[in-house]
Parts: sequence; C-alpha cells; structure tokens
Amino acid sequence: MIRAGSIRGTLCGMDWPVLRRPRIGVPVEQSLAARPFGAAMLTGPSGMGKSTIARQVADGWREAGGEVLTVVGLAELGEVPLAAFAPHAARLGADPDTWTAQSLMTAIGSLTPAPLLLVDDAPLLDPTSAAVVYQLIRAYGVRAVLTGRTEHLTGGPVERLLHERVAAQIEVGGLDFYEVRLLLRRRYDAAPRPDDVARLLRQTQGNAMLLREVVLRTERRGLVTTVDSGVELGPVEVPTDVRRSMRDRVADLSADDRDLIALATVADGAPVAELLTPGEQRRAEHLVDQALLVWSSSGAVRPAHPLIGEATLATLAEEDRDRISERVADGLEHSGGDAARFVSVLLRCHLGNATDAAVEWAIGHAYARGEYLLAVQLHALQTDHDPQWRPAVAADLHRASSLSWLGRTAEAEQVFSAVDARVELPEERALLVSRYGAHLVYRCFDVAGALRLAAAHDPHLGAGERAALAPEIRSWQALAGEASSLERERATGTGAPAEPPSLELAPGTAPAVAVRAAIAAIMVDAMGGRGTGGEAALLTEIAREHGVLEPHATDMVHLQRYFMLLAHGRGAEAEQLVVERRTRCAPDAAGIWSYTLASHLTLRGRLARASTLADFAEELLTWRDPVGFLGMARVLPALIAAIAGESETAEKLLGEVPPEHSSDPKVVVLVASARGLVLADRGERDEAARAIVEAATYALEADHGLLAALALGQCLRVGRFEEAAALLGRLRADTPDLGLYVALHETAEALRGKDPAGVLTGAGRLLEAGLDIVAVDALVWADAMAPTGELRRKIHRMRSECEQQSEARLIAEGRAARPDDLTDREQEIVDLVCARLTNREVAEQLGISASTVDNHLTSAYRKLGVSGRTQLRRLLADS
Repeated sequence: MIRAGSIRGTLCGMDWPVLRRPRIGVPVEQSLAARPFGAAMLTGPSGMGKSTIARQVADGWREAGGEVLTVVGLAELGEVPLAAFAPHAARLGADPDTWTAQSLMTAIGSLTPAPLLLVDDAPLLDPTSAAVVYQLIRAYGVRAVLTGRTEHLTGGPVERLLHERVAAQIEVGGLDFYEVRLLLRRRYDAAPRPDDVARLLRQTQGNAMLLREVVLRTERRGLVTTVDSGVELGPVEVPTDVRRSMRDRVADLSADDRDLIALATVADGAPVAELLTPGEQRRAEHLVDQALLVWSSSGAVRPAHPLIGEATLATLAEEDRDRISERVADGLEHSGGDAARFVSVLLRCHLGNATDAAVEWAIGHAYARGEYLLAVQLHALQTDHDPQWRPAVAADLHRASSLSWLGRTAEAEQVFSAVDARVELPEERALLVSRYGAHLVYRCFDVAGALRLAAAHDPHLGAGERAALAPEIRSWQALAGEASSLERERATGTGAPAEPPSLELAPGTAPAVAVRAAIAAIMVDAMGGRGTGGEAALLTEIAREHGVLEPHATDMVHLQRYFMLLAHGRGAEAEQLVVERRTRCAPDAAGIWSYTLASHLTLRGRLARASTLADFAEELLTWRDPVGFLGMARVLPALIAAIAGESETAEKLLGEVPPEHSSDPKVVVLVASARGLVLADRGERDEAARAIVEAATYALEADHGLLAALALGQCLRVGRFEEAAALLGRLRADTPDLGLYVALHETAEALRGKDPAGVLTGAGRLLEAGLDIVAVDALVWADAMAPTGELRRKIHRMRSECEQQSEARLIAEGRAARPDDLTDREQEIVDLVCARLTNREVAEQLGISASTVDNHLTSAYRKLGVSGRTQLRRLLADS
C-alpha cells in the first residue's frame, strides 16, 4: 500500500499500466480469422490507445509462433516511395535503392508462414507503400492490423480497404469507468475513489493518453492521498504543454467555428442539435469532417478530443465564454429532459444566476446519478454567490449523504446534525432517519446509533412514515443482532411466526422515503427467500413518475429477481442475470453485483474466479455499500479458502474480520460455514455441524431463511444429516414452493434415510439450483450407501462430471473408489491403455484429441488412487 507523503518517491520510474481491452481486441482477432480477407483497421481520435491494442494483438500472434512485419506511416516521409518498408529490406533480401512495389509484394507474399502486417498510422503512408499494403491484403491474403486517426482518413488505397469491406473498421472509443478504475487500481495497488474515477473520465473523455498525463501531473503535485478505503486523487488541470499543440490547431479557425466548438464543449454532451441555426448545422458538419467535432446518435455534439474543447475555450475572452454558456443554458433549460436541464443549472451556477429552487433540484439530481462530488460542488457554488442561502431539508440531506459516500464523514455528520436540529414536518423526519441512519449504519458501523435516531423521531411520525421506515429499521435490527421474527412472534402472542408487514405507503409519502423503503424491503425479503415483486414494482413506478432518486435503485429491482431465481432453484438463470447486471449496473451497485457473482460461483465450486471477484467486491464495497454487503464481502475469501481445503488460510482470514460485523446474521452464517468446514477438515465433524446449525438457527430468527438454507447445505457436506433435515423441513413448511428448499430438504432426508436413489435425484436438483459443491459431497455419501450396479454407476457418472468442473475439496467420507466407478469413456480409455496403446494411439482409435485422452486418464487415476500406467495395470489385474 502506498502511504501518503511518499507517493512521488514510490512511483518514480514505475511503468504506466497497460490494460487489455477485450471488447476491442477480440473483434480484431475475429477479423483476422475471417475469410477471404483477414484485416482490421482501428480508427479513432489520437490518444485512444489504437496502437497499444494493435501491438497486443501482434504480441498474441508472435506467442502463437507467427512473425509480425511492422510498418509505420510518417507524414515526413510521405513523398518517399516505399519509405515505410525500408527497415525490412535486409530481412526481405532487397535493395531499397532498386526495389519496386512488385518485387516487394513478391518477397512478402512468398514468406512462409505468412506474416501479420502491422501498419501504424496507415493513412500517413507514402502512396506507393499504401498501394503495397492494399495489394498484399487484397491479392495476397496477408493478415493485417492497421491503425489510423480519424482526421487522417482522407482517401487513397488504405481508405479503399474500408469502402470495399476488405478490412473491418473498428472504432476505438475512450476508456470506460471500469477500465479507468482498473488502470488506477494497478497504478496504486489500492482502490481509487469512484468519484475521482468519474471526474477523470469526464475530464479526459476516456482518452488514454490524456488520462495518463493528468494522473502523472496529479502525482507530481502530491495530490494522491491514501485513506482507509483506498486512494484519492485531487483535481488538476491538463498540463500546458499538452494543450499547446491543440491551441495551434484551433488558432487558425474562424471565430464562428471556435464559437461552435466552445458551444459543444460547455454543453458537456447534452443534445444541442436543436439549438443550432441551419448555418451552424452546416458548419458543424464541416467540423466533423475535419475531425474537430463528433456527433452522437442522441443529437449531442462533442469535441473529437477533450483538448480541442479546452484549447478553444482558452482562446475566447471571458465575456465570450459567458455569452456562449448563457445561450446553452437558455436553450437547454426547457428542452424537457433532466440531463439537459441539469447541464443548464450547472452552467447557471457557474454564471452566478441560478435560482435556489433550481440548485436544490440539481443537487438531488446529482445525488441520484451518484455524482456526489458534483452535488457538493453545486452547494458550494450557490453558497459562494449567496452566503445567506439556506437550502431545503431534502437538498441538505442530499449533500450530507454525498459527503458520507465521499468518505468525508466528519463533514457529513455536521450537516446531518444541523438538519436534525431543524426538521419539523413528518416527511422530513422520515427522510432524515433514513439517510442519517444509512450513514451511521453503512459508513460508521454505528447500528445502535441509527436505532436511537429512529426511536427519537418515532413519536413525531405519522402512520405512513412509520410504515415507510419499517423495512429499513428491521434491517438495522437484524444487523444489530435483534431477532426481528421472534419479536413478531411475541407481538402476535401465538408463538408462530407472523408474516412480515407488507410495504404499504400512505398517500403523500415522500418519494425519496418510499424508494429507500422499497430497497430495504427487497433486502429483508431477499434474505428471507421471499418476494412478490411488489417492492420492485414500486421502485419502477416511482422512477417513472419522479426519475431515479437513489443511484442503485434500478439495480435493486434486478437484485430481487436474482434472489428469487436462486430461491426457486433456477441457478443458471440466476447466474446469467447477475453476469449481465455486473456489466450494465450503476457504479454504486458494482460492488453489490461483484459480490453476488463471487458468492454464486463459490457455491458452484468455481473458486479461482470467485476469489478474484471477492477481492474486487470488497474494494468496491469499501467505498460504496448502500445495503450492507461489506461484511459478507470481508468473510467470503475465508469461506472460499475453507471450501478449497486451505484451512490455515481460512482461519487467518476469519481472524481478520472486523468486529463491527459480528452481529450481522449474514456475516454470522458465512463465518460459521467457513469455521465448520475447517473443523470438518480436522475430523471434528460434530463440532462443525453444531457451529453451522447454531448459525442457521440465528439466521432463521432474524428472518434470513435463504442464508440459513445455504448454510445447512454445508452441514450436509460434513455428514450431519439429522440436524440439517430438521431445520430444512421447517423452512420448507413455511415456503413449500421454493425449489432450493425442496432440493436441500429432499437430499437431506434421503441421506438420513440411506436412500442413494433419493440422493441422486436430490443432487440433480441441487445442480440445477447452482449448489454444485453440496451436490458433489452428497453423491460421495450416496456412493457409500449404494450397492454395485447401475445405480452406483449413475452416481459415479454424475459425480465425475461435477468434480471435473469444481475446484472444491471433498468433505464427505465415501468408500474407496473401484474400477466400476469410471465413466463409460474413462473405462474405454483405461482398457486401451492397459492394452499398452500410447495416448496418441488411443486418441486416433477413438477419434478424439490427445488432450482429451490425457484429461480422462487423469480423472481415472484420481478416482482409482493410482499415479501412472504401471499401478493402473496392476490394480486392474488384481480386480
């Protein structure tokens, strides 16, 4: 970890990280494999990383044993025929003074194997070299990767490759949020603050070269600071020397052209097409042709490179910049879209003429988008213009929550306390309890403080506000270790669990409170294995009427669906959903989805990938944990280690779990599952089962039935079926239609009753539910119960298929394997090996690859407990 104050010395001389970008690299590789022509041209503004991607593809070609022929287009050599190929003259056995285009093509075309042609800045090639490149690809079928800046595509043989579709054109855009984050993560070996990632992305538009310059300047100025959550980067301007070349480029433009570029710059991507006069529309098209502007499908127009806009603004006088900003603000103010309205208010804030109501709306909009820095900056701008400004309660709470998520907890506390002293209306109190409580719970880990806050305001709330806050308060009670379901049992006086109250909001309940109520209700119901979709429907309805009010609200709709798919035993659909959402979610929800996928893969035994995701999730959730997943993320690596059979590592990681999570039922269940597996690994199976059952019971009392069920699956693995079957029966009785509970309960009953056929059926259902590691151990136990014959053969076949894909260590104690444990294909290969055929001969006889033979033979060795062919033949001879 880099420490504050030593950042410059630590980073001095370090190489800048280079990312792989599969979303671009993979299409390039696919284009190279196309027929009859295999070529791709990477196009885009300068600094986007085209050459880097091309070199990565070329490196892959070399690693596969191929040769790469690299040529570079230079404007300075544009009049020298075949200048680009001169460095390869000796390799091709040619004399640069006498060679011709034909002799050069013949020399390259006759190379065996054919090389990959890598052409950087292809539009700058001299005409003869460009013609050679065209002909090599078109007539000789040479594979090629070319790069070209958008502004240089002005015709000639290279552009003809695109028009004739000989080469696939692949546009290289800027880095996205996750790529910028990953780059900074590698640079500092610490998680960057998401708000700094978003700011850098806006400032550079994802331009890789410009991003590098800005970040290096940030380091030189000592503005990189480590904090508990990771690393923060202070804002800096683009270096002057980087801007200078762009200033030279725009200096020769007409005043009207500069005004138009400035307008596109201050609009910041808002759709301004309708603001332009017909003459400006034509001028914009001309600037697009010059690669100074670019259009988007939404009607937005942007500078083709962020420095173009910055350099243009620098050429204008202050009154001209203000005039343009005023024009854009006026035009966007009533355009009907929130995004355009937000840009308008932001411009007016900088101009000093924004209304208080508009700024309050904009602060809320910035918060809802997860733009916490902007929310705080908007408040500061308006306060600078009007020191007496006193924003509405909602705006101050948006600001306080933004400060909280930025890690500025002391400032957030001051604002929350100030609001607490002046709230009067019930709906304001409800929003304060919700937001301030979330700050206390998820940023300060002071659950007791949040519950005291709720109790203090409760007498002043109406029935509607109490109903809206109930789900959040129940979730806080669960985190504090208060068994909410037992409290409901006592309240009803029946001794039987009562249904949790439904989410009913009184008319007039503030939408912001309703959103948080629905989010909390989703989490409460998800942990309990329930969900009617009513909360998700409420979130969707509020978003339709009022816009998105919480950055992660939309993702909660999908999270509810994930948990219900999981509870219903539809594991494949659940995994597909979480994979899709992880690539499309709001940045504030990235940690939630990364953890969810890591947890899902853990249950399937895909431990290597799960481990990587778990580490990533913890980093993300340290900055943004809106629903209480951080504790689980901190325990999951220990559970993964325990499942992998790495008991010492698991114990070490369990000892590092912070105590503030110790009462959270979600954490208690994961800790007990990991500890149980460690105990079982030592042979202490009764103690293991006791720990898991106690945690599952605790989770049930806290209304976390789904987590309890998953924990009881670990109890089946360690071989204590009675205890697990009893609790699973209770769960199934309460919710008989959930496929996960059915699969676990029926498997437990079959194991308890020594019914191997029932275990086989239950294991199949567990696989469908995504609980592969439980299914495999259940099959091992069933193996010890099954006689020889077809049933045992089916058990072994299913077990073998599962084991080949799982990285989990077996916990169950089955009987020793026999030759009849082998699958049909494994038995076939073993027979041929015992007949002294080589692996290659076996492969030829069976019509499969040698690697497939190796895989099946390795599996057979493992099952039979032998290490090679000699032991295999001896074992089978004895049998």
